[in-house]
This record gives sequence, structure tokens and C-alpha cells, in this order.
Amino acid sequence: MPEEPLYENPYDPLSENFEVRGVRLNQRDIDDSASVVEGVVQGKLKALADQTTEPVEIRFLNVGHKLFTPENEKFNFTVQTGDEGIAVVRDVAQLDWTFKIEGDTVGQTYLEIELFREGGRIYQASSIPIEVFMGNMAPNTPSSPDPADNATGISISTSLTWSCTDPEDDPLTYDVYFDTSNPPTTQVSTGQTGTICDPGTLDYNTTYYWKIIAQDNQDHSTDGSVWSFTTTGAEGNQPPDTPSNPSPSDNATGISTSPALNWTCSDPEEDPLTYDVYFGTATEPPLASENQGETSYYPGMLDHNTTYYWKIVAHDDHGNSTPGGVWSFTTATFAEVSWTKHTIDGEFESAMSVYATDVDGDGDTDVLGAAWDGITWWENMGGGANWTEHTIDDEFNFARCVYATNVDGDGDTDVLGAGADNITWWENMGGGAGWTGHTIDGEFSSANSVYATDVDGDGDTDVLGAAYYAGYIAWWENWGDGAGWTEHTIDGEFDGAMSVYATDVDGDGDTDVLGAANWADDITWWENMGGGEEWTKHTIDGEFSGAQSVYATDVDGDGDTDILGAAYYAYDITWWENMSSREESSEHTTGSKLTEGLCGSATDVDAGDHRK
Repeated sequence: MPEEPLYENPYDPLSENFEVRGVRLNQRDIDDSASVVEGVVQGKLKALADQTTEPVEIRFLNVGHKLFTPENEKFNFTVQTGDEGIAVVRDVAQLDWTFKIEGDTVGQTYLEIELFREGGRIYQASSIPIEVFMGNMAPNTPSSPDPADNATGISISTSLTWSCTDPEDDPLTYDVYFDTSNPPTTQVSTGQTGTICDPGTLDYNTTYYWKIIAQDNQDHSTDGSVWSFTTTGAEGNQPPDTPSNPSPSDNATGISTSPALNWTCSDPEEDPLTYDVYFGTATEPPLASENQGETSYYPGMLDHNTTYYWKIVAHDDHGNSTPGGVWSFTTATFAEVSWTKHTIDGEFESAMSVYATDVDGDGDTDVLGAAWDGITWWENMGGGANWTEHTIDDEFNFARCVYATNVDGDGDTDVLGAGADNITWWENMGGGAGWTGHTIDGEFSSANSVYATDVDGDGDTDVLGAAYYAGYIAWWENWGDGAGWTEHTIDGEFDGAMSVYATDVDGDGDTDVLGAANWADDITWWENMGGGEEWTKHTIDGEFSGAQSVYATDVDGDGDTDILGAAYYAYDITWWENMSSREESSEHTTGSKLTEGLCGSATDVDAGDHRK
């Protein structure tokens, strides 16, 4: 008869209260049919569920299904009574054994043990896991690089240091790879025992890559990651001053959900500076803009009642950099949002279109307008309270649409317009003070809408247009700096084309195009099949009476692109929910009584309260 436990416990105490330590076991071959596992297990009994002060012995019975050891091998624990009378272990028992196994046991197996005290068995458990490993283990991965990974401003006489250990404490040697290629291929040290390496005198303003391979004395090795750092700029040159004067000010509250971030920075030698902008809701914000020349950044529409963090890193042209502090601000709650009307120009006759951006590069938001007699911009003199009017072109007749972006890649804001039969862009000659007009297409019949983005994915700014009488949606490929253009037809039978917009509708990474057709009552998108050379048409709504304007954004916050439209005859503002299918959408009418409109856009007005 097997012995019955003297104490019945409602749970298995060993699986919860027995710690197994030092569970790494090494296996070595003996002959073709058997192996020996030699190992050390340290066991600590944490608690017994009954009250006792008597010595308790542990009997090691078995390991796994195919592992054998002398039966009933005994090891003594000494226990004492702890809190609430529960018996706890005073000492750690160390169990050393050698046992024979059959077959492959590498991987996880388990201990099977019993606990006895005078009078009989008190507990048994057979599911305490251990791990069996084949032979010697490789070194751990090299870590803790110095210079730190991606560090900048490093001395040209720096040393390389790192840390590394071995699971069995085997002696280690290291091979060091170091050069300016990624990954590095030049081995600068072989079999060294220390964790420091001198690569010699380095070049200024250069990025270096390095890697460590650790080897033990059992012919095992472990490759480390590729680390990098960039050396400081030219000798004697001073780094930029610390970025300062943040706007919004640090810890400001009640900030607009569409702010402009501004700062100031200078350089001791008046070197030209560029900036990396870090922005987000984390206290260590991620990189949002890199190597920009302006001291302003527009993060887009933000959430209400949310704290945002931002940081500026200034770089000079000698490879020196200076990080600023982390600033923060909190946006206004929805309850704090109100509207006050401000007239910019009360005599802008036959105004047709408006757009806002920083035209003169001074960090605030200026305004552009299109009217029957030309294209104009108003300079924000600070805070939107006062404006100075500047004419861009007063002979651009019947201007119907205006847009602005950097067309020629020189870093400032250029302006585009659609009017009469023309698609034109005006080159900003500096600070918005002077403009040079360039005709993209002078025979685009009744040009009604213009937009610009990178259509073909080549990194420059292309232009799109909608021609009302011609029923035409087209795009013009930028040859690189706005000096030359190649026209591509997207749809030549889009009757009464009124509006054009472009974004990634289907989430495949390229730029798709959307249009509104007044005569055809259509809201449509064209799928870019690759490089802007081929398009597939998808009708979103073919009965949107007098379709006047189209725009796209994520209205419902589900991560995809929804579509918005304005209908002249239907008096409707409507959005179509993207159902995550290229052929499916769901219509939501959000307004009515629309009497006039050429352009539309959307953002989160009520901080997530999307009522349908």
C-alpha cells in the first residue's frame, strides 16, 4: 500500500511554494545509446501549510519520463515556524546528483519529489519545471556600448568599451569590427581579452559603426548588435547655442489644437543652423521633423485637453549639435473653445478661395486668397490681430482656387493658382516680398481647382488640377525644381470637374486622387496603380447633386481615410465612411442648406464626439 499523506492540502504546495534554482543542466554523450546529465539543483521550500518545527526531508524521486537516479535519495531541509504558525524554510538545500538518461532530453522537463517528516509522507509534486541544455552555452550578447548607440558630438580620440558575460563564467575573448560602413567589415582587433579598444584618431564629423563578437573557450561565439556614433565637428568650432524662447511657452495651458511651434536659436560663429523637432505625447517625444531650416513647426490638428511634449536639437554645418530642453503645453478643453470673428479684408471683391500657411517664414500663419482679379496674401503681423496685404498677381483673371507649398524644393513657400484656363505657380523670391510666375498649363479649360503633392513618389512636388468645362482631372509631373512639367491625364470624362484632392485612400503607401464633378453629381477616387502612370476609377457617390468640393481625412478615428464632400444643389455636407474596402463606403450626411462652396476640409472639432 502506498503511504497516504498525513496532511491533505487543497492545492499542490510544491508547485507554488518550491523554488528551483540553478536549473541549467549540461548533457554529454557516453555512447550511441545513452547519455549522462550532470547538474546541480538548489531547492528552497518556501512554506508548508501545517504547523511544524520538526525536520523535513526531501526525497528526489525522478526527473522527467526517461531520467533515472538512485531511488529515494534523501536531502534534509530544516524548517521553523513563521508568521501565523506556517512552517518556513530556514536553510537552502543543495542537491547534487548524476543520473543516466535514454534518448534526447534537451528542452524542458520536470522534477518529481516527495517531502517526508517523522511519521510519513506529507507532500508530493511532479511538475516543477527544469531546463536541460545540450553542452556548453554560448556567451551572452555584448551590451552597454560606450559611446552609446547613435551618440553624437563624440571626441575624435574616443575609446570603445562594452560589457559581456558568459553563462558558465567561461573566459572570453573579443573580435572588434569598426569602420564607416554599416555593417562594419574591418576587423581592428582579434582575440583580445579586455573590453576596451582604441580605434585611433578619428575624422571629424563622421559616423562610425562598430560591432563586438564574443568567444568562449569552447568555440562558441555570439555576435553583438551594430552600434554607431558620430564624431564632433571641426576643431575649434563651437556648437550652436541652446534652443530657447519656446512658443507656446513651457507648461502653457489652454493652447489651440492647431498651434504653430516656434523657437529661437543662434550660433557663436553665426554658422547656418538646421533643426530636428521631437514632438508627441510621451515625455521623451519621438522625432517628427529632421534637418529643417525653419524655426517653426506645424504638428497638425491635435487632441483637446492633451499634454504634448517637444524638443529641438540644433545642428551647425560643422557637425556640432546642441539639444534643447523638453518643453510641454496642454491644449484647450472643448468647453474652452469659442469663436470670435476677425475680418482680414472686407473689400476682397469676388473672393473665391482661401488657404493659410506661413508664407514669409517668420513662424506664424499667413493667409492667401483668390478672387476674380488675382491672387493675394495677407501677412500676419502677430497673433492674427493685424494684417498687411501683399499682391502676388493682380492679372491672374478669374482666379478660382489658391494653394501653397514648396514647389521648387528651395525650402520656402510657393503659391499655386487655378483660374481662367491656367494652372500657374508663383516662385517665392524670399520672405514673400517678390514673386515670379510660372505657367504650368495655359490651356486647361476653365481651371477650377489646384492641389500639389508628390504623386509619383520621386520626392518632389507634383501638381493636380480640375478643369470644369473640359471635364478633366490631370496631374503634372515636376521635373525637379518646377522649371518643367509633363502632363498626365487621370480622367478626361469627369463632367463638370470642380475639385481635386490627393491622399493615400487605400493605405497602400502611394498617392491616390479624389474629385468632385458638378454636372455628373459625382464624388470619385482614382486608385494609383503605381507611379501615377495608371489609374483605376472608383465611384463613391454618383448621385451627389451638384458635387462641388471634396476632401479626405480620418473622420471617425479608426485609422483609415474617409471622404467628405459638399453638394451645391443638394445643400449637403456629407462624409463617407471608409469600410476598409476599396469598393465600399457608408454615407453620413452632416449638414444641409449649403448655398455656396468651392473648397472643403475637415478636422476633429469636438474632440472625438462623432455623432452620425
